[in-house]
Amino acid sequence: MSRSQYGTGFFTTFVLRLALVFVVFAEICYLANTYSARSDLTGDQLYTLTASTQNILDRLEDNLVIEAYFSPKDGLPILMQPQRQTLTNTLDEYVALGRGRVQLVLINPLADRDNREKAERLGIIPQGLTQAGEGSMTAMELWQGLRIRYGGRKQKVIPQFKMLSTGQFERMITPAIKLLLLETRPRIGVLSFASTPGANLAPILGEVRTPPQGYRRLLQSFGDEYELVTLDVSKGQLVPETIGTALLISPKGLTDRVKYVFDQFLMRGGRLVVFVDGSDIEVRADRVLRGIPVAHDAPGSKVSFLGMLNSYGASVLPGIVGEGVAEMQQAYGQVQVMAQTMQPTPRQIPNPYIFHARPDWSDVAGFMAQGNPVLAQTFAAAIKPGIDTSHDLMASIASIPPGLFWPCPVNLAAEDDIPEGVTGQVLMRTSPLSWTDRVPARPDEFDPFGEAPPQFRANYIQRWVTKMQNKRPTIPVQVPLMVYLKGTFTSAFAGLGAPPKPQAEVAPVAKPTDDWFPGADRGTGGGIGPVLPGDQPTGEAAEPRLEKAPETADLLVIGDATFLRDDFYGYDYMRQVPIAAGVSMYGPVDGKQGAPQFFFKNLLDWLAQERDLLALQNKIPTDRNMTLLSRDEAGGETVEEFRERAIARQKLIQRISGFGPAVLLTLFGLAVWMRRRRQKRAFLSTL
Repeated sequence: MSRSQYGTGFFTTFVLRLALVFVVFAEICYLANTYSARSDLTGDQLYTLTASTQNILDRLEDNLVIEAYFSPKDGLPILMQPQRQTLTNTLDEYVALGRGRVQLVLINPLADRDNREKAERLGIIPQGLTQAGEGSMTAMELWQGLRIRYGGRKQKVIPQFKMLSTGQFERMITPAIKLLLLETRPRIGVLSFASTPGANLAPILGEVRTPPQGYRRLLQSFGDEYELVTLDVSKGQLVPETIGTALLISPKGLTDRVKYVFDQFLMRGGRLVVFVDGSDIEVRADRVLRGIPVAHDAPGSKVSFLGMLNSYGASVLPGIVGEGVAEMQQAYGQVQVMAQTMQPTPRQIPNPYIFHARPDWSDVAGFMAQGNPVLAQTFAAAIKPGIDTSHDLMASIASIPPGLFWPCPVNLAAEDDIPEGVTGQVLMRTSPLSWTDRVPARPDEFDPFGEAPPQFRANYIQRWVTKMQNKRPTIPVQVPLMVYLKGTFTSAFAGLGAPPKPQAEVAPVAKPTDDWFPGADRGTGGGIGPVLPGDQPTGEAAEPRLEKAPETADLLVIGDATFLRDDFYGYDYMRQVPIAAGVSMYGPVDGKQGAPQFFFKNLLDWLAQERDLLALQNKIPTDRNMTLLSRDEAGGETVEEFRERAIARQKLIQRISGFGPAVLLTLFGLAVWMRRRRQKRAFLSTL
C-alpha cells in the first residue's frame, strides 16, 4: 500500500498516540516518585519498619534532618558492604514514612577536612579497620554515625553504628527520634545499695579485696532518656509527689522508717520495682568468689522487709537458685597453657548459679523422662513457660533475657496471703531441672574451687560438676524468679502506726525509745509523757497515712540485683587474669552481650508506658538454623562427649555431601541404562 493510500490522517493519529504514550509514561514516573510502593517478601518482615516508628514519625510537627556521616560504601571491606546497604535502606525507609518531613543528608568525613572536623566535634567516632591486600595490610577508618536534628532546636547524636540488621538499626534510631519529641523526660526515683561483702569478711594476709560495687554505670547509661532521681530518705521524708515510679535496688539494712516510705509510696498508687538479692557476692582480683547472706533489715527492726513484700503478695525466699540445663549457664572458667604444646586450653566451669531463662522449657521433658514417652508427655504438660510473654515487658525481652547471678526465689505468696483486690502473675521461671540451695554460711562455699590454691583448681572442676549434677531433681521443679502484682494493696503498717523519722542528735531530755508500736511501754523518764504514733516535731505538718492502695498501684519483684551491678553490667570480668604459672581465669560474665542494658532499657520503657518503644523489641528474626544434635544431659553426656559426637556427625555429613552426589548420579545413570536395555530387548523380540 502506497503512502497516498494512508492519507494524512494516519500520521496524525500515530503522532497523537505516541504523544499520549509519552504523557502516560511521564505520569507513571511522577506518581511512582511521589507515591512509592514497596513490598517486603521476607517471612519476618525484616526490611520493614514497625508501626511504632510510623506512630512516632506521624507526630512530627517540624522537619527532621538525619545527617549520616558515612565512609564511601565502595571503600568498605566486601563483607561489610551488604550491612551498609541495609543501613542505607533503613534510613530511606524513614524518609519514605516521614511523608516529606524527614530529610536524609549523606556526608563523607573522608572527602573534606571540614566534614571530618565537624563529625569529630559532634562526637561521632570512627572505627579502625584492617583490610588484607595482596601481601600487605591496610589500615582504614570506618565512619558510620548519625546526627538527628529536629526543628533546628534539638539534636541527638549516635556516635557509631555496628554492622547490624534493620530491626537493630531501628531500635537505635527510633528512640533517638522520640527523645527529640519529648518536652520533659520521665522521672523515676532510685534508691540503691552498694555491695559490701568485703567489709563483713575477716581479712586474710596478702588477699586483695574488691571495693564495694554500686550501680552508677547503670544509672548513667540512661540519663539522656530518663530523669533518674536519687531518692533521699536519710531524714525519713516520703517520696515526692512528682515521682510516680521508684526503683529499689539491692535493699539491705533497711530501717522501719525507710520501709514505711516505700510502703506509703505504693499505697498512693505508685509503681514500685524491687531488685532483691539473697546473697552479696564479691569477685576478687584472682576471680575467687566470696559471699555472705544479705541482711535486708536494720538491727532492731520491728517489720521484716521480706514480710512486707509477702503482705503485698510477693514471697521472697532466702536462698540461691541453681539451673540444671548446662547450655543456659554463663561463662566462668580458666585457661591453662599445656607444657607439652604451649597452647592455651580453655576449661569451662559450669556454674549453675549464673544462668539465663528462656521462654520455652518443654524440650527438657524428654531428657527428664529417660526415653519414657508417657512420662515425657506428663512432664511436658506440667512444665510452664520460662518467660511469660503475655506480659508486655517480658514479650519485649524474651529474645535476649538477662543473665542472673546467684538469684533468689521470688514467687506469688500463698493464696490466702494475697490481699483481696490484688492480682499477680509469675513472669520468669527456671527450667524443670533447677533447685534451690540455702545461702552458704561460709564465704568460700560460693566458689567452685573452695579453698584450693590457684595451681590446683583444675583438679576441682570434675568434682564440682559431679556435685552440681547430683543436685538436679528427677521430677520437674521450676523455681519462680520474678513476679508482678497489681491492685488495691493493704499497707504493711496498717494498725501499727508510722515509724518516727530519725531525730537529730541533741542533748537527751527524756528516756530514749525506738519502740513505735501503739500501746508499747514508752517509759516515763523526763516527765514529757508518752509520744503517740504519728506525732510530728513542732512546726512540721502531720504527714498523711495511707492504708489502702488504689487500683493503679503495681509492684514488680525480681530475685536478683547483681546482674545490674557496675562490675557485671560493665563486663569487668571478661578479661583473663593470670592466677598462677600457665593458668589464667575469666568470668563470671553474662554470655549475651548487652543483655543487662537491653533488659533495663525495656524495663524503663515499660514503667514509663512507652508502648511504642517496647514494640520495637518484639521484632526478632526467627532462628532458622538447623539443629542436627542436642546434648543428652539426662543421660549424663559431658560437654567433651557431646563435642566428639558433633565432630563425628560433621565428618559424616561432609562425606555424604562429597560422595553422595556422585553415587546418586551413578545410580541414576545405571537405572537409565537398564531401562533402555529392557526397551531394546523388547523391540528385538518383536522382530
